[in-house]
Amino acid sequence: MDAPPPSVSRTSLQSSVHKYVDTSLESLSSIWHDIGLSEDQQCDRTRVVLEHIQGLLDDMNNEEEGCRKKLKENVRTLQIDYSKLSSQLSVSEIQFGSGLTLLALDEELRKNTASLQKEKARRLQQVKSLKTEEEQICGRLQRTCLITDIDHDQVPSLKQLDAWCTIVDDIKADKESRSARLLTLQRAVQSLWLQLEIEPTVAGTASLESLFNMDDGVEKLPLTDETEENAKSLATKLENDLVALVANANSLRCQITCLYGRLEVAEPDRRAFLDQHADCRPTTVTSLETELARLEELKRQHMSAFIQTVRNELTDLWDQCMFGSMQREQFAPAFSEGEATEELLSAHEAEAERLKRYVEQTADIYKLVAKRESLWTRMQELLANANNPNRYNNRGGQLLKEEKMRKAISKELPKVEKELQAAVEAFESSSAQSFMINDERYLDAIAAQWEGLQTKKDSGKTKKTQKGKEDVPPAHTATTPHKRRPATTPSSSHNPAKRRAHPTPSTGSVRGGGAHTTFVQSKTPVSRVTSASASGRHTRAVRAPLKEVNDMEASMAIAGNIDNPDCTIGSIAALNYREFEETVPHQARCSSMGRANEMPAINLPE
Repeated sequence: MDAPPPSVSRTSLQSSVHKYVDTSLESLSSIWHDIGLSEDQQCDRTRVVLEHIQGLLDDMNNEEEGCRKKLKENVRTLQIDYSKLSSQLSVSEIQFGSGLTLLALDEELRKNTASLQKEKARRLQQVKSLKTEEEQICGRLQRTCLITDIDHDQVPSLKQLDAWCTIVDDIKADKESRSARLLTLQRAVQSLWLQLEIEPTVAGTASLESLFNMDDGVEKLPLTDETEENAKSLATKLENDLVALVANANSLRCQITCLYGRLEVAEPDRRAFLDQHADCRPTTVTSLETELARLEELKRQHMSAFIQTVRNELTDLWDQCMFGSMQREQFAPAFSEGEATEELLSAHEAEAERLKRYVEQTADIYKLVAKRESLWTRMQELLANANNPNRYNNRGGQLLKEEKMRKAISKELPKVEKELQAAVEAFESSSAQSFMINDERYLDAIAAQWEGLQTKKDSGKTKKTQKGKEDVPPAHTATTPHKRRPATTPSSSHNPAKRRAHPTPSTGSVRGGGAHTTFVQSKTPVSRVTSASASGRHTRAVRAPLKEVNDMEASMAIAGNIDNPDCTIGSIAALNYREFEETVPHQARCSSMGRANEMPAINLPE
């Protein structure tokens, strides 16, 4: 009998099983009946079939029960492993639903457990790599490892991994920084060796010099503070040697150049040697020393000429420093007539070097001295020019220029002297010596100049006052000089009608140089009428327009020359009395009081 086709439902399958068993029993019963088995025999055989079916079903049930027990055990084991991994990895467990079958639960547990096992393996591998890398770096840095609390049975958390990664990154950065610094020092040392023409001494394969001499030597050096300090000390020593070598070479060149000049060596020969020995290598220094020794020998053969050359140089330096005879005589060897010796030349050269340093040290002070002396000279010129009567016969605004210059000097000179005083006092404090010019302390010389100027001014004021008092005549009434008519034919210029058309001005006379000067006041430019007192004749009034002078020039002329007999009052007439009082200094007015009685009253415009 064919097996029933598979059904989609368990009830249909059970019905098919029952039907198949019934059909099979009926078939067996028919066979047994045909064979001729008795009823008891058929029952026995039917009992055997039942036992066989029961045994088969029992075996199948036992087998399936075993599978269920095994599946439950697997699920239990997976749950334990999953919980353990979750705890080790510090992750939260997934709570599976109660409706899952054993197979579904087993599948989920297997999948999540496998994922956690991979994460555990990744973390353990990362810890192993970090530990290995740290050991290598700490070996180069020669320091103790920091990642020491690692339990290979314990899976580190993500926080621990981040902390260990930070540690490794820090020491890695320190290693790279130290390597870069050592590499820079290595290149510097190699360059210095080349410039100093030094072959590094190879004391051993592990020495600093030998490793620095190798391109990859830094990779073999321990990256410790001691190694870096030793490398810095080596580089500093070589740098100092190079600086000393360069200074020695430059000093030799200066001495050679100086001797070339004194020995009057031809310029092409000088340049040929100096250009050929322009660097600072030890071999070059040796050549410079040889050349200097040769020139020194020539110098000894021309000692007298050399001493005279240095004396000429000293004279130039003395002139530059404005030294007086006493300052110059302080260096007695410059004036000795003894034998020309090496010691005498050395003394002269030492003094020349001292003066050169002095000039360099006081260069700024001498600039201020030159500026101050220039301002003082210009001020003296202005003071000397103030008494020159011809200074008003100008057509280019000279008075205004002088006033501007006077204001500029009065503003600039105190500023320069203050700055100069500060510089000189600082120099004297630092050098413990006075700043001397022409055998006199310069600050004292400045004070003496101002004191002399003030004394000169006071003396001039006294003389003017005394002279004015001596020249005062007895009081008299001012009258207008009599005008004599010329014995000529009357003309239109002497028409009485025209003369009456113009009011007779007030006139006054100023005594000066034996002549009388009459000033005519009118609305037109002021005219001056001059009559020769010696002949007793008077010329007619002639109108001569004066140059237009602005108030500034007029005020300066009055302020500086009110006591000058040749000063015209035409400029005074341009100002009213109040302006005159404000413009003319009190000193000038006082100095002119000596002639107050000689000068008749003058009608000034209101």
